[in-house]
Amino acid sequence: MCGLTPWEWQDQALVDLTYRFKTSSWGNGFGWEAASAIVEYGFELLRLNEITATITPDNLPSIRLAEKLG
Repeated sequence: MCGLTPWEWQDQALVDLTYRFKTSSWGNGFGWEAASAIVEYGFELLRLNEITATITPDNLPSIRLAEKLG
C-alpha cells in the first residue's frame, strides 16, 4: 500500500507520504518504485508544494528512502 495522506499538525495542513509492505517484500525495491511514483504524482499532477514523511527514528530504511526522494 502506498499513497498520500492529508493530516494536520500545529494548525498546518500537510500531506504525508504513506506506505506499508509485507516484510516478505522488503529489500526488493518496491518501496522506492511506489514512493517515487506517488511523490511524482503529488508534485506534478496534484501540484502540491510539499510532501512530508512521518518516520519513527528507528526506521532507518524509511529514513534513507525519504532522503533519497528528497
